Amino acid sequence: MMTETEPQVPDTGRYPMCRAAELLGVSRSTIKRWVTSGRITCGWSKVNCRKFITGAEIKRVWREYY
Repeated sequence: MMTETEPQVPDTGRYPMCRAAELLGVSRSTIKRWVTSGRITCGWSKVNCRKFITGAEIKRVWREYY
């Protein structure tokens, strides 16, 4: 179940998928499913070739749920 308190993250922050899952109180596989289905959008880091989710997107998904 998603966390009941809004994640306190800066809108411009970039978070790996595992950290975004922790902030929202869901599993990493749930984040992966949401990215695949288009419910949540992620960026791609050119430096380390990993996906990230912005703080603004994390808050948007949380507000959509509540």
